[in-house]
Amino acid sequence: MKIIKLKKAEKFLFKLDNITKENLEKNINGLLNWQGDIKQIIGTPFYRLKIKNYRIAFILTDDEIIITLIGQRENFYKKLKRSNK
Repeated sequence: MKIIKLKKAEKFLFKLDNITKENLEKNINGLLNWQGDIKQIIGTPFYRLKIKNYRIAFILTDDEIIITLIGQRENFYKKLKRSNK
């Protein structure tokens, strides 16, 4: 299984400070072992990983984890709803 980050997620990570970026990357790599606070977002094909004030939305396929969106909790679900239309 491998992890793929979409351009929007990569762009968000690029803007962060190094400590936060490393923490999020470590937790993203933990998805391979299904580690962390992971729940399916009801009514969507997305799962979310919760890391302090950040949320990561991803989709599971047979052999890939596709990171679609990374954001802060305050506006994460609004952005996810807009991108899902």
